[in-house]
Amino acid sequence: MAKDKMGWWNPVGGHLEDGETWQEGLTREAYEESGVRIANIKVFGNVFVEQGINPISGYPPISVLPFTWSSVTTFDESWKKMETLERAVCGIEEAKNLFSMRDDNHQMEEIFSYLLSCDEFKI
Repeated sequence: MAKDKMGWWNPVGGHLEDGETWQEGLTREAYEESGVRIANIKVFGNVFVEQGINPISGYPPISVLPFTWSSVTTFDESWKKMETLERAVCGIEEAKNLFSMRDDNHQMEEIFSYLLSCDEFKI
């Protein structure tokens, strides 16, 4: 997880670069945002986001955000912060706790709890 400039904890992720698969993008973003190398990526749910009446420039009208589980293979001690303030490698309970600290009406916490309840979530 990575703490953004607003002080909110988020799962790592971001936009895909041209020609990049979502697995390559997730692997790159995990390193950029938290300095970890990951493997064994497993999707356990998706969130579909549709832009409303005031779309944000540069974002597609509909996005599919996969929620994944992965193994950390390398934790880079010399990682330099670029776009995040802090990092945390955590399990489910710690992630729930970090999401509960967000000031977003508990949206991320609810999404995470919902995804954990889905049949597809199997570790």
